[in-house]
Amino acid sequence: MRATLPLAFVLPLAAFAYACEDDAGGGGTGTFDAGTGTFDAGATPESPDAAAPNEAGGKGLVVNVKSMGAPVANVTVVFHDANGAVSGQAKTDATGVTSAPAAPAMATVAVSRPDGAGALLTYLGLAEGDVLNVEIPPEMTSEPLPVGTFGVTFTNASANAAFHEVQVNGQCFGGVGPAPMQPIVVALYPGCLKQPSNVLLATAFDDGDVPLQFTFKKGEAPPAPNGNRDVLLPMWAAPQTIAVTATNAGAGAAVSGEVAQVADGAPFVVGQNATGDFLAGGATFRYASGFAEALQVKVRSELDASTQIVVRRAAPAGNATVDFATALPRLTGLTAVGTPRPDVTLTAASPLATSDGGFVVLHWSKLTAGENFRAFSWSFVVPPPTTSFKAPALPAELAALLPPEGTASGAGFFESDAVAGYAQFRAAILPVAGVPPFLDDRGVLPANGTTRITLHNSLEPNDL
Repeated sequence: MRATLPLAFVLPLAAFAYACEDDAGGGGTGTFDAGTGTFDAGATPESPDAAAPNEAGGKGLVVNVKSMGAPVANVTVVFHDANGAVSGQAKTDATGVTSAPAAPAMATVAVSRPDGAGALLTYLGLAEGDVLNVEIPPEMTSEPLPVGTFGVTFTNASANAAFHEVQVNGQCFGGVGPAPMQPIVVALYPGCLKQPSNVLLATAFDDGDVPLQFTFKKGEAPPAPNGNRDVLLPMWAAPQTIAVTATNAGAGAAVSGEVAQVADGAPFVVGQNATGDFLAGGATFRYASGFAEALQVKVRSELDASTQIVVRRAAPAGNATVDFATALPRLTGLTAVGTPRPDVTLTAASPLATSDGGFVVLHWSKLTAGENFRAFSWSFVVPPPTTSFKAPALPAELAALLPPEGTASGAGFFESDAVAGYAQFRAAILPVAGVPPFLDDRGVLPANGTTRITLHNSLEPNDL
């Protein structure tokens, strides 16, 4: 963690906003053991004063569960003692809230999907006064449906274009081939449509997927509910370029990059390695002139199952260099052994004490009552620099959500200019299934600054 910035990551299906605190120095330097609830070697847990105040007057624990801003009732929350045993449980009320009079050592939010699958989210290292904010993606409660459309046309033709793409707020897309003779219809879902205005960016690509021209419009009102709104975009214009290079990425690592144009807080991705090759000195990306208030450069260094990512947001410029000498150490190993309470062990090239927090997720699939394979996950929010923990126990009625032996898994830690340590991480709005905003490299930094991520395997499988 470094200087603290107000944080609002924008991700598919949800927008997350966070209050900020002064930098607290990393949240301790020891190893947290969930089996005993202790920190080793004199390390100090995060101060309770660093956590967000809650409805219990700064004591106990409050859990808020929502989906797209709406409260979700009847969600089971299990409380655990320092050994992971069940110390109590409750369900969220009509406002999506439940609480405990005293903060447990851990807490687990359990959600079952309509298709028989489900997800568990466990927080480790809780403190008095914590407020946990959990987001249930709409697809876990129902199939998301479009809420309207934009019908997009262009003022003029883009010469030599092989494909035309339209992005709305960086999250809903539509496209057509070389000659758009009729409007491009972009279906709008709750996760991408904004009130009271929206941003549209169109890109004309050549047959090698390199952007040729851009056109855009900001401040576009949403359509009527379940209706269409016709949008005429201005003249196509030539792009500007940014040259991105990486240094100290590590021998044998595969290096790749991406640039996102940030407009009104939304990410509009330019592309990956649009021209050039990082192994030959970098890559050049094209972006729309006058469109973005900032460019967010992301460079990945991948070696076997380990991935280091540096994400940097800055004012639009002609070049950017990412130095992996400042990256978080590589995560070199991850195991989850045993069932129904797996013992999880992580290894890293060097300690991750300076990180702001970590996330471990177990993924598996199994046959449900409908004789279909469904995806399950158990995610863990962990303090730095956790190296091992034992999953807590769950009551018998949640047995269908417990993992089998040999569960596939992924893990990550992050350090960000925008975060004041583990207390702020666990107070953020986190998804019950999926990747937390701090660890999702698709997110948008709220202001100029840098986030560093280290991963072992993927945090989110293709089938969730």
